[in-house]
Order: sequence, then structure tokens, then C-alpha cells
Amino acid sequence: MLSLGGEIGFGSRFALSGDVSNYGGDIRDVAVTVHALYRVTPTAAIGAFYGYEAESWDDYIFTDYGGERISGTWEGTFYGAEGKAALGNLSGEAFAGKSEGDLFAGSLYGISGKYARGSFAFTAAYDVVDSDAPYNRARSNRFAIGGEWNSGSGTMLFAEIGQINDYFTEDGEDFSAASSFISVGIRVGLGPNKGTTFGPRSSWDVLY
Repeated sequence: MLSLGGEIGFGSRFALSGDVSNYGGDIRDVAVTVHALYRVTPTAAIGAFYGYEAESWDDYIFTDYGGERISGTWEGTFYGAEGKAALGNLSGEAFAGKSEGDLFAGSLYGISGKYARGSFAFTAAYDVVDSDAPYNRARSNRFAIGGEWNSGSGTMLFAEIGQINDYFTEDGEDFSAASSFISVGIRVGLGPNKGTTFGPRSSWDVLY
């Protein structure tokens, strides 16, 4: 995963931020999020987000004249509310929203925490996508723990290990599946704060 984000403030209370994330080798696998936030205190903020996400796909179909490879892009939007607070070395973040599109249509929400010591931090997160859209799992939740290293100049390296649980119904029968994962990525922060108050928001962040 590669993520690029920046934030600009308007006085001491209000700010706008944005981030662009790529989750695969294809440039079409992307999520873009815009955040508007209000700083309740120097260590707490509330905000709203709106974003666009896309996933590329390709398939091979058989016709009377042989085979044909087809491809395209699933697209969608997402929006919601978010909040963040910090106390000493501890910080927490939560969000809740909706996703609408070709691949995902439903609710998404999550909560995460971080314990920072100098340039390093330990992280934990739990996120859920609850969807009834065609071609999509009915419900997926993701739990991950990991670590971060912040260079102090806007670049952050991170790694996670965790599990994704899927629950879905097909032909009236319930199914479930679980898969473990390891994720490694880079986030690059721009602007005077060398980063953003809130993290990326999309169905991608839960499922991949």
C-alpha cells in the first residue's frame, strides 16, 4: 500500500485534508478521501469525510467465435463522520459511514488505537464493512496489530498482521471464511503538519 496525504489549517480550529491511496499494482486500484475537521481541543478533533474508490477487474469469457478477455473498473463513493483524541502517548480514532457503488453498498465503521514512543508506535485496529451489494461479501471484519516508524519529515513506514473474517449468504445458505494477512506500506505526509489528522477511509482499508 502507498498513501499520500496533506492537510491545511484555517486558524487554530478548522482544517481540510486529503489522501490518495493505492492498494495494488494497478493504478486503477485507488481510494481518494477528503476530510473537513474541527479541533475541539489541541488533542481532540471531530470531522466528516467524503471519498471515491475504484477497483480494476478483468475476466475471460467464451463466445461462439472463441475466447475474449474483458476488463473494467468497479467504482463507488463513501462518506461519514469521524473523531480522534489523544492523551499522553495514547491516541484513538473512530469513524462510521456509508458506502455506495458498484462493488460495495452498505455501512463501514471502525476503531483504532496507537501507543507512541519517540519515532515508533504500536497500533491496533478493528474495522467492519456490512454490505448487500452484488458481487460482494455480505459482511467482513478486519482486526490488525502492527507498528509504525515516523521519520519526522512526513514519511512513515508501517506493517500490520491480522485476520479478515467474511460472512455471506448464497442461495439461502450461510457461509463464513477467515484469512490471515501481512501488510506493509508507506505513507507520505505533505503540508505544515507533515501528515493528516485522520487516516484513509474506504472499503479497501477493511478488505485489503
